[in-house]
Amino acid sequence: MIFRELLRGYIAIIQNFEKGIDTGFHLEKLIDDDDIFSGHNAITGLEIAFFIPDGYMEFFKNIFEPVEIMLGIFDHLLILLITKTNGGIPGLPDVRHRTNPAMKLEKSLIYPRTAFLALFLLLLTPVAYGQRFTAGMGAGFNACQIDGDMLAGFDKIGLTAGIRTTIEFESVWNVHMEFLYSERGSRPDVFNPEYDPDINISLKYVEIPVYVSLGDWWQEDGEYYKASFHAGLSYGRLLSAQTTDYYHTGDDSYDQLVQYFSDNDLSWLVGAAIRFSPRWGMTCRYTSSITPLLNPSKYDLATERLRGYFLTFRLDYYFK
Repeated sequence: MIFRELLRGYIAIIQNFEKGIDTGFHLEKLIDDDDIFSGHNAITGLEIAFFIPDGYMEFFKNIFEPVEIMLGIFDHLLILLITKTNGGIPGLPDVRHRTNPAMKLEKSLIYPRTAFLALFLLLLTPVAYGQRFTAGMGAGFNACQIDGDMLAGFDKIGLTAGIRTTIEFESVWNVHMEFLYSERGSRPDVFNPEYDPDINISLKYVEIPVYVSLGDWWQEDGEYYKASFHAGLSYGRLLSAQTTDYYHTGDDSYDQLVQYFSDNDLSWLVGAAIRFSPRWGMTCRYTSSITPLLNPSKYDLATERLRGYFLTFRLDYYFK
């Protein structure tokens, strides 16, 4: 798919550069949203040239091969949301604010894909100067709520899963970037739903957190920090939004307001991670949106401002 073709092309270009072959770098081909989605040739023809010092060829190939596999799997999962839907995921309600949900979803993917690719290549830059590059993947759940929806408590449970890249410096500080599928939203109290308004909001995002971590409790055997604490920012792109609102009526219903939900989300995050072994660990994180999910003043709406936040509990696997 898209990521796999980009990475294969990047490896081929590095090989050509090492052999002294013209890479054919053309700046005007780098950014063209229409071509990216209109034909396969635009992807395979995307040409990027970087200066790679002698001796780093094998190093970069070893980096890209596992990442290529992970990105390929994740890319297929995202495309599945497009090709296998007809207004929504099979068995689930339609996405109410999308006139053509599958097409809207496909177009929305270009932003997280482009952002991830740009950040990934940017993070590779320090590697050439002695830092160590590692990768991993994780899966778990989010416990979510939304401020302003008349509900309280982290009652909405959603899936989160994806991949992670890390630049390990020769110190206690590391830089991380993740590419995640993330489910958020809100719902009535799990144990006493009769006391809450009958409102259910389900949100699905592609999320790209970028953060810095501080390691502690060094393990000589596996050469890793057993505990770490992190903080940073995260960009989210809304893939779909589904609402069921039996509490409000008319224009105040979230079934009507869902069309005004923001497609973009900027959040801050803070968390901690612990590793049980060189391969396995766990992450606990708090994420809170900076930008609102629904901004009434922007559309002159007589309703409350909505802003999401959630807790994440995730099992992590580390590649070596």
